[in-house]
Amino acid sequence: MFGCEIVSDWSIGGRFDWKGAADGVIYVKGLLRDAEPNRLLSYTMIDPDSDLEDVPENYLTMTCELVPEGAGTRLDMKTGDFTTVGNGAIRYQHTVAGGDGLWVQLKEVAESGN
Repeated sequence: MFGCEIVSDWSIGGRFDWKGAADGVIYVKGLLRDAEPNRLLSYTMIDPDSDLEDVPENYLTMTCELVPEGAGTRLDMKTGDFTTVGNGAIRYQHTVAGGDGLWVQLKEVAESGN
């Protein structure tokens, strides 16, 4: 995610933070909800620098799932319900605005075969 690396011990319920690779700053913090190698990754997330209270009700859940489809694999990505978290409408707009670059980069990596 935009030059970050995941900092986690990969235990379910443990920390799952996104740290800037260049500056060491935690830009997104969360907890690992579920992980199944080559199939599923689910975690919660919040911006620690936002004005939101750091309570579970303000964390969004991101779920990434690899689904066999024909001779290939489909990536399904779902972000939690923006209507239930603080500043949900603004957070949704930021996600949509920032997502385009992410999808382009993800597509390039997937199609490169690396």
